[in-house]
This record gives sequence, structure tokens and C-alpha cells, in this order.
Amino acid sequence: MRKIIAEPVEPSSATTDESAGKSGDWLDLKKVAEVEVSSEHPEHPIENAFQADAPTGWRAAKKGQQTIRLFFDHPFDLKRIRLCFMEPDLERTHEFALSWAPSKPGPYHLIVRQQWNFNPQNSTEEVEDYQVNLHAVRALELVIRPDVGRGQALASLLRWAVA
Repeated sequence: MRKIIAEPVEPSSATTDESAGKSGDWLDLKKVAEVEVSSEHPEHPIENAFQADAPTGWRAAKKGQQTIRLFFDHPFDLKRIRLCFMEPDLERTHEFALSWAPSKPGPYHLIVRQQWNFNPQNSTEEVEDYQVNLHAVRALELVIRPDVGRGQALASLLRWAVA
């Protein structure tokens, strides 16, 4: 996978692979996409989020809003997008916005914006599995606000899969 560490940007206006076969095979993102990430912890690189067998996913190197963009080498018709977030230690509310674009510079179109409350006692994992019908996608953008209330958490992403 090709990777770019980018400066923070404003959001545009806009687990396991056991069930992948139900709506098509997951794309091998290491072979068909370039990833751009606003920061990453050296022990938790972005590549971990695209590997089903990685014990940990990606984690930001600094607090605050983070952006991850996938740029496909050629357009894809997408049917499914799966995101998995995990927070076992800290009670917090995070928000993410997932968008797509027909070209690398955009314009980006919002697919979903969602908030989730993590709580170490009973809510440590968020899995979002979206059935989509997107044509000629060249870019996906994931903007994560890791701690809506206090802004003191590091953004993280356990898995991101696309079919």
C-alpha cells in the first residue's frame, strides 16, 4: 500500500472477513489504492486497519480530528463499506463522517455521519456495515472526531474494508 502523511484538513462538506462473501469479495486495498492519513502512531500504522489479521488497527499520533482518504487507482463500483472502531479504556463520544468522490480532489458526497458512545463497561466496539450502491468511486474520505465533548482522545480505527 502506498501512503502519504498529510497535514490536518477540514472535513469536506459533504473485525474479521468472515462475512465478506455475502455481498462480494473485499478489495485488496494494498494493491488498488493509495492511502492518505493526517497522522499515525508509529506502533499503529494505517496499514493495520486494512489487514484482517492485525491485532491492532490504526491510531493517530496526536489528539483531535483526523482524516483518512483512500484514492483508488481506477474507478470502482462499491456495494459495501465496513468500519470497525474499538475503545476499551476511555469513556467518550466519537463522531465520524464517511464520504465518497468521483475524483481525487472531489467534490466529496456524504454517505453517513454518525456518533457513538464508548463505555469500558458495556460498549467498547462499534461495527458499521453499510450496503451502498456507488458507481465510479475514485476516493473515500473518513473524518474522525475522537472525543466530541472534550477533544482529549486519540482517533483510532480497528478495521476498514470495502467491497
